[in-house]
Amino acid sequence: MPSRASCLPRDGHSVGPAGRDIANGTSLTVNKGEVVYVELIEPEEIGTAPSSFPWPTPRSSNTKVLMQAPICKNPPLITSVAVTVTAFRAVGAGAATVTAPLSRAWQKWQTNPHQVPPDAPQQPIQSFSANVTVPRK
Repeated sequence: MPSRASCLPRDGHSVGPAGRDIANGTSLTVNKGEVVYVELIEPEEIGTAPSSFPWPTPRSSNTKVLMQAPICKNPPLITSVAVTVTAFRAVGAGAATVTAPLSRAWQKWQTNPHQVPPDAPQQPIQSFSANVTVPRK
């Protein structure tokens, strides 16, 4: 029986070579053993925006279906903006929701019209939520 690596390799891109990205607000069906990646990208510097990253680490609502998997640190992810990539492995049949709520600091900042500059993105930064289904085989 082949051994499973303790971390998922990365090929120099922000997403690993053997997985699928899942976007905010979408649903995805994957098979047991497949890997799903959540990539959260902080917007470029916006005036008085909070200095903290907008989201905590994404979480699975059902770890019997979708379990977080570590990503290898080599090669390092090098970008010009703040990015986090979280991997999840499908470990059993069922459904799970992956979420990363927007931090309180960013929620407060976006609701204060005196802090948001006119050059801020028209679309507000949102909490992340996506659904993953793993069918029975």
